[in-house]
Amino acid sequence: MAGILMKRVLIILYVFLLVVLMLATFVEAAYGTSFVHRYVYGNKWFVLLWALLVAGGLCAILKKRMWRRPPVFLLHLSLVLILCGAAFTYFTAERGFIHLQKDVEPINEMKAENEHLIQLPFYIGLDSFQIVTYPGTDTPADYVSHLYLIDDFDTISCSVSVNNIYTYRGYRIYQSSFDDDMQGSWITLNHDVWGITITYVAYGLLFFSAFLLLVLPKTGFRSLMKHPLLKRMSILLFFIFSMDGVQAAVPVLNRIEADSLSYIPVVYNGRIAPYSTAAHDFVTKLYGHPSYNELTPEQVMASWRLYPEQWSEERMFKVKNKRLRRLLAMDGPYIALSGLYDSYGYKLQRFWTRVDKNDKQLLDAIRELDEKVALVIMLHKGTLFTAPPDNMCFSLQRIRMECIYNRISLTTWLYRVNMFVGLLGFVGAIVIFLTSTVCPQWIHRVLRVQLFLTFFLLACWIALRWYISAHVPLSNGYETMLFIAWLVTGIILLLRPMFLLTSVALLLSGCMLLVADLSAMSPAITSLVPVLNSSWLTLHVSVIMFAYALLAIVTLIALAALVMTLCSKSLESDESIKGLALMGQLMLYPALLFLGIGIFLGAIWANNAWGRYWGWDPKEVWALITFLLYALPFHLSVFSPMHHPKRFHLFLLLAFLSVIMTYFGVNFLGGMHSYQ
Repeated sequence: MAGILMKRVLIILYVFLLVVLMLATFVEAAYGTSFVHRYVYGNKWFVLLWALLVAGGLCAILKKRMWRRPPVFLLHLSLVLILCGAAFTYFTAERGFIHLQKDVEPINEMKAENEHLIQLPFYIGLDSFQIVTYPGTDTPADYVSHLYLIDDFDTISCSVSVNNIYTYRGYRIYQSSFDDDMQGSWITLNHDVWGITITYVAYGLLFFSAFLLLVLPKTGFRSLMKHPLLKRMSILLFFIFSMDGVQAAVPVLNRIEADSLSYIPVVYNGRIAPYSTAAHDFVTKLYGHPSYNELTPEQVMASWRLYPEQWSEERMFKVKNKRLRRLLAMDGPYIALSGLYDSYGYKLQRFWTRVDKNDKQLLDAIRELDEKVALVIMLHKGTLFTAPPDNMCFSLQRIRMECIYNRISLTTWLYRVNMFVGLLGFVGAIVIFLTSTVCPQWIHRVLRVQLFLTFFLLACWIALRWYISAHVPLSNGYETMLFIAWLVTGIILLLRPMFLLTSVALLLSGCMLLVADLSAMSPAITSLVPVLNSSWLTLHVSVIMFAYALLAIVTLIALAALVMTLCSKSLESDESIKGLALMGQLMLYPALLFLGIGIFLGAIWANNAWGRYWGWDPKEVWALITFLLYALPFHLSVFSPMHHPKRFHLFLLLAFLSVIMTYFGVNFLGGMHSYQ
């Protein structure tokens, strides 16, 4: 009786926590970060809720004698230790900031978030502050404070910069901000010896236990891999896309002269790039596609510069928002630059002052269109890009490779090919399933060849983008979607799946490439802002993207099983659905483990960048929600309804909404992760 009661209490606490975390992100969007931190994340009742879950988890560990299964025991122990480390941080850590100025006496106290002053066991002063820029540009690559510490009679010189901290006597010193005149610097200090130590030990234990769960022969993961029903796998996905276009006739620079401009190096977007890149981004931003009326981007941008009056009459500015179209009296999705002006002046300026400030969608549409107008103005003023300094060294080979990259447009045609081939294969697989016939081997070979070509081409594309940008291409939505598509194709190739799984893998990769190709995700190559220039970030994003790829496959398995449930009532179909449930469980093991590892790698990065490994940012919160949701199927003794395969598949299908929310939805809630 006591065991049943404890189980019910744990379920209630777990579900209540999930609901609180979900609601908190929307409360933050409505009332602000300080409000939600005061009444939720930083409140004692929230800490008590986590403490009760830890206590319940420890009771479950003892009752089930979990130490008899070392990998599972270590995994749960690591999660308990992570929360214990968070508790030590919450109750014992000291965190504050100091404003240092050059040629001013050193300081031995910092101001905490509650405005209280905290004495330091040493003095700290500023020698100098500098902004390190990317070569030949004004784009910041790092912010560096050169400090000196005075402890008794010893003076220690040190430097701190973004993602590069200095530790002294248990105090971690971070670069936070700086004064506009560069004569002062804002430094953050964090004294959290016990919290960070316990937390990092727990992270290491988590990574080790995850490795054991995947490789030891007697774990649930390895047992599932040997199940005979896993030979019958299938997945489903359908999505298709079409594009429209506009024809035009205006004065244009001839193709030969325009092409001769392509390889000219310019300082653009904070880095040295070819003229071709600036032209490609210019046309894509204005028109929504790099090609306009079969003209190259170089022709279009050069012609805008040479013939501004004629090109200002071209309906080239794409407007997506229907309400803004009505305000502008548009009869289609495109408007000319001249159409944004009338006898009263600039229309968008008037709209901006009259529109309700709570109408975010319309305001964003006005802002987006205004940015397009600003690009044209910058082009005519000569500020969109500039010539590199005479003493600037750059790689001509990299310039040439970037021009090739701009001309290929791999994702545009690859997503169409994959979706077309994948759709044909999917329809054929459904027919084969319903008619109980055997799939011809040559068809499966054709699909696998296309899958391999996709994997190979994406690998080359990512490598080329890496070479051009000189950093790992995982800094924005376009790059991460490419990476997920590449991972999905690689995973499916390693699994050597059945016919239908290969078909849907092509569909899935096609959808991801389509999302990457949409104008909402700019493919522009940019220099990394200093905070993103971290190897921890690269590891964090890579592991998280791998987990998302696995969860996408799990979702398609669930969708296929539910479709099969509707299509057939035979015993053979029931057996296949059970096999798909086993396949879903199998894929969930690495998906959940890599998701957890990715989350905590991100915490390490955050601790190196900002001095705290968890800030309750909306994206962090929804990643945690996703982790907690997908952990439910592994606790079937508590959540018994998931024993039924159909309910299990339905849960997996609905749970993927949290992944979508984590990746896309939180961008509308704000927070420091909304740049993705």
